[in-house]
Amino acid sequence: MKNERRRRRSELAHEAITLFLESLREKAGLRAVALTTRDGLLLGGAGTEVDLEWMGALGASSARSTLKWEGTTLHVQPLALNDVELCVTSAGQAVPRALLQGGLSRILAT
Repeated sequence: MKNERRRRRSELAHEAITLFLESLREKAGLRAVALTTRDGLLLGGAGTEVDLEWMGALGASSARSTLKWEGTTLHVQPLALNDVELCVTSAGQAVPRALLQGGLSRILAT
């Protein structure tokens, strides 16, 4: 039997994105993280006590790399994967790009 390194996974892209972002949030010590289209449509997010849809929309609509929201610094990172323009907005600190691209590329390739 193949030893699977991930315990929680999904064949559904939106669920896989959310599981990936929750794992990423825990690894990077983030308060919250949201993945949106450049238009602000939430594709997935992780975090508690935060309105992920609003946080993601704020990040996607911002031309800045950081902004203040409800006493928290949001970090905004544009991301292009598989010819799709996306936006990652995180609360607390920026997400290390190396942690982002591999997992999301695999999920979005399906």
